[in-house]
Amino acid sequence: MLIDFIIIPPGIGSARVLRKTEIRVIYEQGVEAVAATIRHLYEMIETDDERVHRLVTSASVAHLQKIEQLTARLNRLEAELSNRVRQVHQLNQQVKDLTKQLREAQAQTRLAKEAHLATVMKNSQNSSRPPSTDLHKRTKSLREKSGKKAGGQEGHPGQTLDFVAQPDRLVTHAPEACGLCGSSLGESEVRASERRQVHDLPMQQIEVTEHRAQTKVCGRCGTKNKGEFPRGVKAPVQYGPRVRAVAAYLLGYQLLPYDRCAEAMNDLFNCHLSAGTLSTILKQCAGELVEPLMLIKAGLSKSQVLGVDETNLRVQQKQDSRSRLMHRSAHPPGSRQVPRHRSSRRHRPPATVPGRGRA
Repeated sequence: MLIDFIIIPPGIGSARVLRKTEIRVIYEQGVEAVAATIRHLYEMIETDDERVHRLVTSASVAHLQKIEQLTARLNRLEAELSNRVRQVHQLNQQVKDLTKQLREAQAQTRLAKEAHLATVMKNSQNSSRPPSTDLHKRTKSLREKSGKKAGGQEGHPGQTLDFVAQPDRLVTHAPEACGLCGSSLGESEVRASERRQVHDLPMQQIEVTEHRAQTKVCGRCGTKNKGEFPRGVKAPVQYGPRVRAVAAYLLGYQLLPYDRCAEAMNDLFNCHLSAGTLSTILKQCAGELVEPLMLIKAGLSKSQVLGVDETNLRVQQKQDSRSRLMHRSAHPPGSRQVPRHRSSRRHRPPATVPGRGRA
């Protein structure tokens, strides 16, 4: 039985299908024609095998390269994922540590708050703290209404600005010409005089006094004799006692801060003082008051009746058990205030009351 073959005969460039009749013709041509046709078929098969092998080889190389690229990319992604996992683990550990620290800080804050509240809520009524450590609170006045009008009452002597007999300066205001005819009034008689007095402060200005101590040689014996400076004049340039007194008054009695005291001295007297100079002046004045203070204490200790009180003071906007205290001691007919600084109750001075002993 004859079948169709797909062959490329010699000399033919494109493939075609041999029909049965053509195959019979080749067969009839003899054995050589059939052998040639078979050889040609083998050649075609080999050519196709080579082409298929080349295609398979090229496709395999491309696929291998693609596989290698994908493998490398997969390795990179795995390494990156491993790094990210380590970072996430580190961040989780940091979060745990910070959470632990936050809880400890919250616990410490709660304990400190509770201790502070416990300290603030304590006073002389619910603890052993002295009354002087109690915070000052506004209290309602216990005074009852008297029914009198506000201000000075009838019969009150009062204080009015009066004329002085001898004024420090007299200024006369005389008319120079007549207001009607314009004649000169220089030689006219004074018929009446109206006076008005103005109480004012004189212009304040720093007064500089220079002291010169001269040295003289005795004409008889040739000895050099040098004059002595007044007491208290020790430095080449210094402030006088009145400047020091005003600065100590503003600082110690009017309770001005150093900067505002320096500003006041500059504005009022054109005296330029620094905060350090004011501090030095205040310490010097305090040192000069040691002896008078000892005399006052000695007089108080000899008094038969002595009233003693203790009042706390605010220091740097704080008022607690460590505040500075003002101890006030008084006896008739006057009183003295003796400031002391202490930080515990054992420094409280005893108060003696007649008939009761130590209070």
